[in-house]
Amino acid sequence: MLDIGSTIKLCREARKLTLQELSDRTDLTKSYLSRI
Repeated sequence: MLDIGSTIKLCREARKLTLQELSDRTDLTKSYLSRI
């Protein structure tokens, strides 16, 4: 079973988004996203 962090990463990579792009779209910091 995947945890939420792995699921987010898989979805992000499938959409070819960088952490910065996801951060911009969600108003969450890159450092926060990389920790989950």
